[in-house]
Amino acid sequence: TRETKKACFERWIDQQFREFRILAGDQQLPEAASAFQAGFTALDTTLGDNEQQSLLRYYHDTFVPALPSNIDDRSVDTYLPHTNAGARLQLDYIVNNPNPVGKRYLLEPRSESVVAGNAVDPYDAAHRTYHSMFVRLMNETQLYDLFLIDATTGNVIYTVQKEPDFGTNLIEGAYSTSALAKAFELARTGNVGSQGVAMVDFEHYTAS
Repeated sequence: TRETKKACFERWIDQQFREFRILAGDQQLPEAASAFQAGFTALDTTLGDNEQQSLLRYYHDTFVPALPSNIDDRSVDTYLPHTNAGARLQLDYIVNNPNPVGKRYLLEPRSESVVAGNAVDPYDAAHRTYHSMFVRLMNETQLYDLFLIDATTGNVIYTVQKEPDFGTNLIEGAYSTSALAKAFELARTGNVGSQGVAMVDFEHYTAS
């Protein structure tokens, strides 16, 4: 039984490696990453007072109360994005998203309450162009989520699922000690082994 389970797990790991190599070779990835990075940089305006309160209410009333009491006892401020762009993206794609957790990816253009009429900013334009592609890749590979992370800054500039790690920083933010941050650091520094894939062990992930 032990050997059978071991063989099953090794086959699963090998399948993940193959899928990640296929994903990494997608020709649209560099183009998408550049577009999302430009859009992220362009969102450098501070939230208004009411918008800031809306974001804080989400963390106070929804996110923090859902955390297991024995997992994490950090203050709400710890989880907030450290950049104006991150705060804006969380407000638009999480707080103002009409879809529930696990279905937030259904929001493709931002809501009309955020972008009036047909107005499109660079980030919204990138999202309208590439989001459906990432949703398809996520579903075809049966992954829970896909991320685009700026290798220089550590900013999480895009995710499919739009959880609270979206718009945060993996080098100095609330998730800087997470398994995701460990995998990111391995990939960023080239410590990816002979197959070109960084993999870390399973552990509790606060954003999920």
